[in-house]
Amino acid sequence: MKQALFASALSALAMSGAYAQTAPTRIGILGGVNFADFGGDTTQMFDARFGSLSGITLVKPLSRSLSLEVNGLFSMKGATLEEELGVVTFKNSYIEAPILLRYEFPTTGTVKPHLAAGVSVGYQISCSVSGSGGGISTSLDCDDLENDPDLGFGRFNRFEAAGVIGGGIDFISATRTFTLGARYSLGLTDLAAARGVTNRVIALYAGLSIPLGR
Repeated sequence: MKQALFASALSALAMSGAYAQTAPTRIGILGGVNFADFGGDTTQMFDARFGSLSGITLVKPLSRSLSLEVNGLFSMKGATLEEELGVVTFKNSYIEAPILLRYEFPTTGTVKPHLAAGVSVGYQISCSVSGSGGGISTSLDCDDLENDPDLGFGRFNRFEAAGVIGGGIDFISATRTFTLGARYSLGLTDLAAARGVTNRVIALYAGLSIPLGR
């Protein structure tokens, strides 16, 4: 019995060592597109705004099926509002850091699907509202909206926290990993203090990473 347990322990160590050799920490880049809009009780009339997503990624294996993924991203969010008089577009961009736990489905080949969930923290680096209609266009910074008491926006929050879920597929070779993925991000903090509006984003992205070492 003891010999069987000892052999099982050695086998587990061997498998762990093999996994460590075949799944090193990876670092890379990613880019994609955001389909962003607003969430809240009074935001049903808003439509999606298309924006870009780009940045760096780090994936560190924790076990045979779990990995920790940390990103540093530039992300364009906002929403559009179409009315009879024209179109109004809210544009807000963030530097953000999603921290995700990935479950990687066990496979024996070079194609490995995964699911991911976690949180993201971000800082707003730009915010504006533009409008066009009747041959006239205009644009205002969010600072101008904050300073206008008639609009009632109140102060815009520079910091954002969000919950993130998603998934993707890794195509793995000896020297690089190509990833296709999708995510849904739901803001947990209000965009503006007086409005009860949050950011919602569906992101489609591709990434390329390389191992840091073995």
